[in-house]
Amino acid sequence: MPRKGAGTPVATDKILLELPADLALDLEALSIAHYGAPKARLIREAIQRFIAEELRTQPQVRLRFTEARSVDTGRALRVVDGGQEPT
Repeated sequence: MPRKGAGTPVATDKILLELPADLALDLEALSIAHYGAPKARLIREAIQRFIAEELRTQPQVRLRFTEARSVDTGRALRVVDGGQEPT
């Protein structure tokens, strides 16, 4: 996510990615394997899973993430693990 000012996250609609050739090939192959699934959807799902895993396994990242999101939205957030009680 692009940054604005002193580390304040700014949401954008589109992000241009420059992928190494081998990763671009893997993405193309995965798209084909998923019957032509849009690459943007595959990337979104991968990022969502990566964020969820980082927040689950990295307490300090989870804290900084929650703080950054609350600054961005102007409200406090609770990060909820899938199927778990809110923290």
